[in-house]
Amino acid sequence: MEYLYQVNIQDEVLGRIERTEAHQKGILHRAGVVWIFNSKQQVFLSKSQKVFKSTQLAFECHSGVEPSVT
Repeated sequence: MEYLYQVNIQDEVLGRIERTEAHQKGILHRAGVVWIFNSKQQVFLSKSQKVFKSTQLAFECHSGVEPSVT
């Protein structure tokens, strides 16, 4: 299981939630973003899912982010 930090609209941590449950229920959670560029300044994108809800980005990669990391 992968756990994420559940947050409110002010980004205050409410607790942790299992990733699948957060996505199934549309619960707000923290996510991290990493941009990877090659020597031609082209960005690498990794498609993580085949089916997306209208509220999800088409390309995403995330995991739990420690509250102290900004």
